[in-house]
Amino acid sequence: MKKQQSEILTVCVFCYNQKEFIKQCLDSIVGQQTNFDFSILVGDDCSTDGTKEICIEFQQKYPDKISLVLNEKNVGLMHNYVNILNHVSTKYVALCAGDDYWCDTNKLQKQVSFLENNQEYVMCFTNAYKEYYKMQNQEREIFANIANREYQGNEIIIDWTIPASSVVLRKDKFEPSFLLKREYYAEDLATYLKLAEVGKLYGMSDITTIYRIHESSITAKKMSSKEWIYRYETTLKSIDKELNRKYRKTICEDLSITYYQTGKNEFKRGSKFLSLRFLFISCCKKIESVF
Repeated sequence: MKKQQSEILTVCVFCYNQKEFIKQCLDSIVGQQTNFDFSILVGDDCSTDGTKEICIEFQQKYPDKISLVLNEKNVGLMHNYVNILNHVSTKYVALCAGDDYWCDTNKLQKQVSFLENNQEYVMCFTNAYKEYYKMQNQEREIFANIANREYQGNEIIIDWTIPASSVVLRKDKFEPSFLLKREYYAEDLATYLKLAEVGKLYGMSDITTIYRIHESSITAKKMSSKEWIYRYETTLKSIDKELNRKYRKTICEDLSITYYQTGKNEFKRGSKFLSLRFLFISCCKKIESVF
């Protein structure tokens, strides 16, 4: 696809084995109503379930709008994320996971208009609905209590406020390669805090995005509490090192809370030894946050 000179935004879609969802995702992006031109860049990480074929069909249907990066082998979420972002040359980037979709046709217009009029802000995000796909007794719910205001790095760590597929950022303010230099399991949180180093982050109360939770999604994957908390702590430690311990106290406090809550959950499941271990670590993290 030849890029139009008037394009100011690229929507980056990251997908892997999301055949059931990718069509709705791409339809919701193509349907955006804007007074500016934008393109869509889809990065498929060697899907084997038919996702790639659907992406190719969309590209053939919208050859002037959609371009593809089709990995010949699976490189993993982080490498796919960095690779796709490194292909972008427009002023703005919008992010969307292949299993999420947008529910407001004016989403991009609202966010770009805000960023154009507020140069001190480097990123804008909105509220979303959590939508549970084929999961029993789960109804759609609001993602978070997001207000129209600036958000600080500390509260993003504690509350995990931002729906990833709602984000629009300034591309010239973000170089993603740092994500490959340390061990990260959550590219989104690292992205937000890195951007917060060079400008302000703005939240909008508008619900523009559907954050979908399903059996194959990272949010719903059935991993042990030990594995989950290892990944979470490793990501926070990598962020701590990358940002020269700026959020050290907040990270320790957050880990203390996380270990405590996980310890309580393990106790309810009958895993008393693991529960005591997590509660002990929680106390250690609390002490660490003081010094």
